[in-house]
Amino acid sequence: MERTEYLIDTNAVIDYLGKKLPVSGMAFMNHVMDTLPIVSVITKIEVLGFKAPGSYDQLLTNFMQDVIVLNLTDEIVAVSINIRKTIKPSFLILLLLLQRWFMVLLCLLSTPLILKIY
Repeated sequence: MERTEYLIDTNAVIDYLGKKLPVSGMAFMNHVMDTLPIVSVITKIEVLGFKAPGSYDQLLTNFMQDVIVLNLTDEIVAVSINIRKTIKPSFLILLLLLQRWFMVLLCLLSTPLILKIY
């Protein structure tokens, strides 16, 4: 049986841990955390670089220890740079969603986002 994996964006992590999501969002994130949560190295940098009070900082650190962190490859960096230089942002968003380029999308956007990885 195939296991569902989720790539979690920085703002989704912060809102989840800060309990700022609506009830349905919290329930979904609880489900994500029970499966196989994944963040990019960019999200890790942003989350752990967030100046937070001591107890919240520890919560962020603990969260990062419980997820898989995906690093950027040279190929992802090159494709991201090329796309940013050649495609209009609104078309880019549609293109990336259609092609499920989850890592490229993560590199280019900074909106709250949770993607289901196939």
